[in-house]
Amino acid sequence: VPPRAQAHDWQRDGSASDISCDAALVNHSKVVVAAVGDSITVGATCNTWKGGFVKVLADLLEAAHPGKYDVRDCGVCGTDAVRTGHGNLRHRSYWSEGNHNTSLLMKPDMVIFMLGTNDADEWGPCANSSVHCGNTKSYYEQDWKDMVNGYINLPNKPSVHAMIPPPYYLPHGFHGNWTCPTTCPAFTDNETEPGVPGNKEAAKACVIDCILPKLVPKLAAEVGLAPPVNLFEFFGGVDSKNETLMPGLHPDCGGYTAIAHY
Repeated sequence: VPPRAQAHDWQRDGSASDISCDAALVNHSKVVVAAVGDSITVGATCNTWKGGFVKVLADLLEAAHPGKYDVRDCGVCGTDAVRTGHGNLRHRSYWSEGNHNTSLLMKPDMVIFMLGTNDADEWGPCANSSVHCGNTKSYYEQDWKDMVNGYINLPNKPSVHAMIPPPYYLPHGFHGNWTCPTTCPAFTDNETEPGVPGNKEAAKACVIDCILPKLVPKLAAEVGLAPPVNLFEFFGGVDSKNETLMPGLHPDCGGYTAIAHY
C-alpha cells in the first residue's frame, strides 16, 4: 500500500507547477506574487488540493483578473525566520533554503511574508540545562527584519505584506479560552505523558498567541511596512479560537480557503 500523500508533496513531484517557486517559470508580463513562509504557507494538513491558501488565492485572482497575476508558493515546511545557528535546534532556517534565494531571484512585484510559528517552537528560555529548547528569542527580531528588508530592497521595489501567524489550538485539555500570562513559561520536556502535551507545547502556544501578535506589528512598522494581515485575530485570537477552521497548529482546508478570501 503506498504511503498516504502529504499536503506538501506537490512541491517535490512538480504536480502544481503553476504555483511552484521557480524563477524560470515566472511570467513577468504579469504581476508576480511570491508567498514566503513555512508549512502554513505550503498548505500542510490539507490534501484536497495542492498549495493551501496560496493556490486558492491564485485561483481567486485569476477569476477576478484573468491573466493579470502569477502567484508562486515559496513556503518551506518546518522553517524558522532566524538564521542557521541562531538558537534553532529543531527546525531549519528559511535563510538556508533554496526557495529563499529563488523568491528573491524571481523579482516579485508583491511578497506575502509569514514566519514565526516554528521559531516559537524553540523560543526559549529553557527550564534547565538538560532541556534542548533552543533560543530563537534572542535573534528573531533582527533576523526577521533583515529577511524582510531583503525583499523591500530588491531593485524592482516590491510591495511587501507581512502576516501575523494564526493561533495555536492545543489538544488534550488545553481547549477553550485562556488569558496570556505576564511572562511565558520556560520550556521543559515535550510531553508529561505519552500523547499529552507537556510544558513545551504550552510554552510554544504562549509565544504564538501572546508574543508574536504584538511583536510582528512592531517589526513591520520598524521596516516601514503597513500593519500586517492579522490571521491571529481572524481565527479568533486567544479568547475565541475557531476550532473548526484552526484545529491545531495548522488550518484545515476550510481555514486555508478562508485565509485566501481574507
